[in-house]
Amino acid sequence: MKKLTKIKLVNWHLFSNQTIEIKDNTLISGENGSGKSTLLDAVQYLLVGGRGGVKFNVAANDEAKRSLEGYVRGRLGSEEREFLRPNDVISHVALEFYDEDLDQFSIIGVILDYPKSGNLKERFYILNDLSIDDSLFLDKNYPRDFKTMRSHLTELGRELKPFNTQREYREALGRFFGMDARKYAQILPKALAFKPIDLQAFIFEFY
Repeated sequence: MKKLTKIKLVNWHLFSNQTIEIKDNTLISGENGSGKSTLLDAVQYLLVGGRGGVKFNVAANDEAKRSLEGYVRGRLGSEEREFLRPNDVISHVALEFYDEDLDQFSIIGVILDYPKSGNLKERFYILNDLSIDDSLFLDKNYPRDFKTMRSHLTELGRELKPFNTQREYREALGRFFGMDARKYAQILPKALAFKPIDLQAFIFEFY
């Protein structure tokens, strides 16, 4: 059985560099706007396997207009300042899991490269037998891009090999968790909606 043990966010909405430790059952609480939905959306984004199928901010608002680009840029929406990070941005979102059977940690994550004038590029990866550490994602407090992160891992004797497609990543997630990844990608957004559901129908559809 795999247990979520850490969440790492670098340049994700209002989180510039945060590591959240998870121990057994964890309660996330806070005032409106404190980042609860932002945190859950990061988890959802990685576990669903990309932006396709993700419903950002449904935990807070059914008509939310948040986007992946907005999370990376740090969309503020104020008249004085629309984005927290308006220039070139490198973001990291990563989850650390502990496998009780193998007695080892693993990481699933994504490197997000968003140039000031250009398209957002996603690189998903899975690193086995490795735990989250700031040095993986930061070099002198500056977020590592794909090239520097790959070089750093090569020095550690590891290979950073991103998946070419969302389908490849989702299939790898399925193998990682030992589950039907397609069904799980459908379940997770529903579970994060924080609104009543027909429990009997939910179990019948996804069990």
